Amino acid sequence: AEIAAVDNAWPGRIGYLQPRNVVELGTGQGAATAKMMIALPVGARLTTINYNDGHTFGEQLGGWKCDPRLHLIGADTIDPDTLDLVPDGIDVLFIDTTHEAWHVATELRLWQDKLKDGAIVVVDDLDQHDMMAFWNSLPYEKVRDGGQGMFRYSAGQRYNVFFKRPDRTTYGGSK
Repeated sequence: AEIAAVDNAWPGRIGYLQPRNVVELGTGQGAATAKMMIALPVGARLTTINYNDGHTFGEQLGGWKCDPRLHLIGADTIDPDTLDLVPDGIDVLFIDTTHEAWHVATELRLWQDKLKDGAIVVVDDLDQHDMMAFWNSLPYEKVRDGGQGMFRYSAGQRYNVFFKRPDRTTYGGSK
């Protein structure tokens, strides 16, 4: 399948896809962000969002923090107001937040209106918690490589699956 041609490492993915608008949900220390910045085209934009939970995020970004292509946002990825901080037409969406099906499904339902038709969505840590339930709920052609998976989003096939939020969760946001 065509999606299998996309490289499984960030510099290769970004180099192959040549996206103009990349969004990462869940910056963490910024390791993936830094790898994406290596190959991000001139004039492109990478927005990375991490909720404010009291710790510093993006520690591994170093000199990239001064790059005008990089936009760091401290906000909740499932707060609808956060969507206003990011331009429409996302080419690549990387979901690397709580690794819980209810949360990732909420993110995809919320963010899908910002995606270009045919955008590549990469989901990290499919081997954690109940992430395989989320992965199996996707109606799109998808490829899994170890703990990550990717699929091509189709605006004609909206994602509308809900998972129950567990009583105990790793989510630290406000919603």
